[in-house]
Amino acid sequence: MAIEAYRTQLPVLEREIAFGDGPPTAGAFKAGALVICTDTATNNPVLWKCVTAGTPGTWESVGESLRQVDFNVIGGAAAADYDGCKVMRGAWQLVAGIERHQVAGSDAGAVTLMVKKVPSGTAKAAGTDMLSAGVSLKGTADTNAALALHATTANLQVADGNAIALVLTGIATAVDGVSVSLWFKKL
Repeated sequence: MAIEAYRTQLPVLEREIAFGDGPPTAGAFKAGALVICTDTATNNPVLWKCVTAGTPGTWESVGESLRQVDFNVIGGAAAADYDGCKVMRGAWQLVAGIERHQVAGSDAGAVTLMVKKVPSGTAKAAGTDMLSAGVSLKGTADTNAALALHATTANLQVADGNAIALVLTGIATAVDGVSVSLWFKKL
């Protein structure tokens, strides 16, 4: 939908809010108007803000380009089912992550999940840890668990063509419905 169409839907707001893939090139805007970027494929900033009213006004970027990477592991998954990798295009840095599972593990030993960066030609288990410690899959079910990122910046940065993978340690007895969301900023 064109930015102008969104503008007509929001006449009661003090600040205009629109959605698009960049700052507007036509139309009149007040200072303080915002465009929320919907095109993450082009690595645009998260927001554009009108700093000087006009047609179309003067716009500046706000925030950094972010990319979300999601993993959803099938119910009743065995260790072999944690084998998916996501290949990254471009250079990125992990800035946050969250894990949630529907059913906690019941095995007597530790059951953890590690996020790894894996260069081409490298087995995922031999990849570089991106977390300071694996997240426990025996924690409370249906509870978001923030991932503790590795303290070394180089461990968090991925180059073009690197993959991101999940590596399971332990026996995933009863673990079910694992979801992991990771957020990366563009380098």
